[in-house]
Amino acid sequence: MQSWFVAALGRARRRKSPWNLLLLVAFPLWAVLWWGGFRLAWDYHIHLYPAHAGALGQFWPAGIGGRAFVASFLMVFGPMIPAGVLALLLTNVLVWFIPPARRTLDLEASTVPGTGFRESQRKLLLAAVLATAAGAFLGSRGAAMHSTLR
Repeated sequence: MQSWFVAALGRARRRKSPWNLLLLVAFPLWAVLWWGGFRLAWDYHIHLYPAHAGALGQFWPAGIGGRAFVASFLMVFGPMIPAGVLALLLTNVLVWFIPPARRTLDLEASTVPGTGFRESQRKLLLAAVLATAAGAFLGSRGAAMHSTLR
């Protein structure tokens, strides 16, 4: 864990260019993807329990029971990590399409091994596959468990 932290500090120190601010696009993109992931889980839930159609406003009511809380929690937070990884992956691609940003960030990445575009995308893609599989399982499990909104 300590070596990961040292490597993270090395990666952070190399970021000097204002072009790095474009990477902040990942945060709103993450929120949109997270909401989309939740909506997919909710749509799957509606497929399983058609009587709950139109009841999204009653999704997490006050006094919710334990089983419904766990199911809701899985539906909401199952897509969170996959959305974050996918947002990072897509943000890197979007910034890569801006030639001056790409050149500057590639130059900054050349000082720290393993932080170039290809290496980062390869690692993020692997993380995205694993996180999406886990998130889809958790979200769909929550959708299937959520037989009652109370």
